[in-house]
Amino acid sequence: MLEVSSEQPAPKDQALSVPGASTFIDRNSAGGPGKQSGQAMVLGLMFLATALMFMLFMYNQGQLTRHRVQLENAADATVYSQAKLAARNQNFIAYTNRAMVANEVSIGQVNALMSWSARYRDMSRYTQFPLYKVPLGPIPVTVSDVLSVVTLPYVLAGTAINAATRPLSLYWPEIISYFNSGIGVFQGLFALSTVVAQFEVNQDVVKGNQLESDNADIYAPFISFYFLVQNTLMTYAGDNFDPGPAVTDLEDRVGKINLGGGSTAGEVVGSYFPGETMISPNSPSRTKGSNAAGTLAAYQYYSAIVNRNKDPFTDDRHWRFWQEVPDIIPRIKLDMGIFALTIDLDLTIGMGVKSDGGSTYGANGGLDSANDIKKLGWAAVDVTSFGVEIGLGLFIKARVCFIFACKSFTLLDVNAMLSLGLPLGAGGSQTVSKNQYAKKVVSDWAPLGERNGKYGGDPNNSFNDGAFSPFHTVTLLWAQMPQNNIYGPPKSVNTKYSGPPMFLSMGEKFRKSRRSLEYTVALAIDLDDIETSDNEKTFNIGNSAKTPAESWLDGNEKTISYTRFDLDTCARTEEASAEGLWQQGIWGSKRAMTTISSAETYFSNPMQSYADGSEEPASLFSPFWEARLIEPSFIPQLIASGSLPYDEILGQDVPDDAIGVTKWLLKKMGDQLVDQAISSVSAEIKYPYKPVVIKPLQAAGNAAKAANRKVADKLADGLTQFVGVVGGDNCAG
Repeated sequence: MLEVSSEQPAPKDQALSVPGASTFIDRNSAGGPGKQSGQAMVLGLMFLATALMFMLFMYNQGQLTRHRVQLENAADATVYSQAKLAARNQNFIAYTNRAMVANEVSIGQVNALMSWSARYRDMSRYTQFPLYKVPLGPIPVTVSDVLSVVTLPYVLAGTAINAATRPLSLYWPEIISYFNSGIGVFQGLFALSTVVAQFEVNQDVVKGNQLESDNADIYAPFISFYFLVQNTLMTYAGDNFDPGPAVTDLEDRVGKINLGGGSTAGEVVGSYFPGETMISPNSPSRTKGSNAAGTLAAYQYYSAIVNRNKDPFTDDRHWRFWQEVPDIIPRIKLDMGIFALTIDLDLTIGMGVKSDGGSTYGANGGLDSANDIKKLGWAAVDVTSFGVEIGLGLFIKARVCFIFACKSFTLLDVNAMLSLGLPLGAGGSQTVSKNQYAKKVVSDWAPLGERNGKYGGDPNNSFNDGAFSPFHTVTLLWAQMPQNNIYGPPKSVNTKYSGPPMFLSMGEKFRKSRRSLEYTVALAIDLDDIETSDNEKTFNIGNSAKTPAESWLDGNEKTISYTRFDLDTCARTEEASAEGLWQQGIWGSKRAMTTISSAETYFSNPMQSYADGSEEPASLFSPFWEARLIEPSFIPQLIASGSLPYDEILGQDVPDDAIGVTKWLLKKMGDQLVDQAISSVSAEIKYPYKPVVIKPLQAAGNAAKAANRKVADKLADGLTQFVGVVGGDNCAG
């Protein structure tokens, strides 16, 4: 009830109401209803005040929510763009790696053609095998004479094809080797340009997501560029990445905080600091130090990919002219009622000509250490033999019948093959960088009698056992004779090859996880630029000289007390605590509305899976990398909140401003990539070209470094109006 007091007495002529009587009102009296008409106005003013308060509240919340949503959308778009650029780079690496594999297989094709044609070209030598000198009855004609006539067309064709192929075999491997090396250098340059583009994304995408020009600007503070620098270093140099003291005590830091979801501190740390490089540059010259194991694994994977992608001619060259005598021994079955015995003796005889051959990409002695990488090359062998194969088999089965059922048992099931082939032709070819890396004798190639080995063969075809099958043993040994010698230098070895190319590969942990490292973007809006009711650009409510916003936190850093109806916004960076001061530096503002957003690249090939239903393993040989947004992990949150200082991770030598850290990273990466490229290319160039090429190559490297520095400076100049240095009052620019 509202109480109204008055100092004036009631008028004498005011009518009174008497119970039970009619009410009489003198409308001419001064004390009539007209005197009490202001009571509703008081309630109306109170309602208007409440409505105004509510409207101010809604206005402020609307402004803050609007800018918050726009800030988060900009962060999501920026980090997704960074991850998309990374996925594009990974797919580019996959395409170029596949191109190098295809080029490598083309060298194998030429090498296989040399071996295949040499086998036919040299048939006349094999028809002089001693056993062929036996006369055919009373006629003074030997088997050798007959075979010489029969094989003459093959000799002529092989001679012509080998002569035509030889010039190609001398130059093609060298051309392709240098071309692949050029692709490897271009991979590094494209990776560097991707990093440059990722830095530019922090400007371009953010600018594209700004609100109207008269509203607060979204800006990328130093911490956003730090996250990109950290990701880049761990992506391309993760095995050499030393987080410093932060990693050693990070488990203690994290362990004090409830992680939730059953995660352990070790799992959190290990997922963010994998201790392995995601994308590694590989070169045959990188055979020492901590990179040796990773380089070896990369080239083992590369050689496996090359062998898996051989064309049919390079992989398996098989044909036969064969006649087989069918099995004429009948099956014997003894049935004595409760007991039965089945005996099956198989005898097959085949006679004719078999030709087998194949090629493989590998290293003499095996690819077991980093020093074996330079031995990688192509080896091909082709053999043709004439002979006979006798197949023997014995199968015994017994059947026993009991009262209600019968049971069968296999007592014996053995098979044997007796093979004897005599030589008709053999050829071999090797393409290596040096004679010392070539196979010398037949035992260097494969074990004699090996079925379905590296040089042809089909497990699903009983007649195709490969070039080193028992049928070709005599031929392979005869090919080792000095007059033939298809296995070693100098006759069958081509050294016009610069060795395996340098290329980019993926670390084993990332192949298994099928995910990249986490990309994180940090964006902010200065709260002083948001036109809330407390902003001086609007109503300036609550910002009196007596109670400025900055004084709210004096002595109340952890809890903020509102002393009157004001709607001042407040940020953690305003705290006078160490965390608050730290955030002021990395966020570039005393009053910042902040957010972080994360993304990653992931591998998914929707068009291919294995027979058992499993997915294709992730690699940089398959271009199926895509980007997606993810929830920011724990460690970026710790860094963004100031709980984990960034300089404990990257070290004290990292600049403390966005422009400086951008220049530092681009120059460091550019110089590293150029030095690696020059070192790798120089190691692959042979004499007499090396003295001529090395100086221009070094000059080109220095020019590339200078160009990279110019790009870094230009990019940094573009950042000048976009971000400020650490400790700036406002980085909106």
